[in-house]
Amino acid sequence: MFWIATILYALAIAFAYFNRASEKVVTTVFLGMAALVGAVLAVTIFSSEHGIRKAFSVPIIVHADARLPVEELPYSVLPTFLSIKVRDKLTAHPELFNPQDSFGRNIYHHVLQRAIIFWLEQRYPKTWQVDEFPMTLGEMSGYAFQSRKVPTRLYSESEIAARLSGNTFADMVGPFGGSPQFGLAVPEGTDLTISAPHMDSARGEISSIKLHNRFCTITIDTHFGSSMVGAGSYRMILGMSQEQSQKALKSNQYIVVVSVTFNRFLTGNPEMPNYRKWASDISDGLEAQFSDQVVWSKTRDWLLFHRIAGM
Repeated sequence: MFWIATILYALAIAFAYFNRASEKVVTTVFLGMAALVGAVLAVTIFSSEHGIRKAFSVPIIVHADARLPVEELPYSVLPTFLSIKVRDKLTAHPELFNPQDSFGRNIYHHVLQRAIIFWLEQRYPKTWQVDEFPMTLGEMSGYAFQSRKVPTRLYSESEIAARLSGNTFADMVGPFGGSPQFGLAVPEGTDLTISAPHMDSARGEISSIKLHNRFCTITIDTHFGSSMVGAGSYRMILGMSQEQSQKALKSNQYIVVVSVTFNRFLTGNPEMPNYRKWASDISDGLEAQFSDQVVWSKTRDWLLFHRIAGM
């Protein structure tokens, strides 16, 4: 129907040109073109896909003496496997720490960016369209993912490392151990660009991850927020008093901003719902994994349950 309409409009314009001396013909074609322009404007402006924006804080708690990540929490913003790899690398290479940075602010900003890429690899290891199935066992919960066979651009571990250039943990393998069968799957034609944590004169210490294709652009910015001694309410999980936690622990907070824009000229494209779901799943999934509000809510429920159970 689209191509038939295009041919008919082209024929109408040609007919009007050859009969341009007729006021009725010209007026009729003009009204038709005005209706077409109005329809295009209605789709591109008034019916365009609304963008997505999420902003949340991410706490990373470390031991005050060694500045290594705390792994005793029931729910952690850092994926467990990645946290172990980070601990091992920092233990083997303590020179990676800035001697002037007792909180490890900068090094854990690098960790957070690598953790976000790690999460994306874990979620989309083979294709960019996946079916999600929740799995629970009492207080333990998780998800199983089943990939769909669709045209996909698969970024290999070496390509991801190259785009992470400047990140201290760029050489760290993904969740599947560097297998050539897995990587970071995105829609065909999607460009992945990564800017490692750096100082910006206007916004302070920031980093950026961008996924761009002709349907949408997903931008994941991370900003350094603040540092503090102790671990706030998380100290109760570790069985520490306020005084004990302030001596034993330190915390860094970062701000993550996920923003998505959609191509308004492709609002009615039959593929747009798939891209909308992909972008929504990424923004919602990142918030569920890294947001302090989500993590603390689950941690609080865990703490209350175990107190009631006397465990």
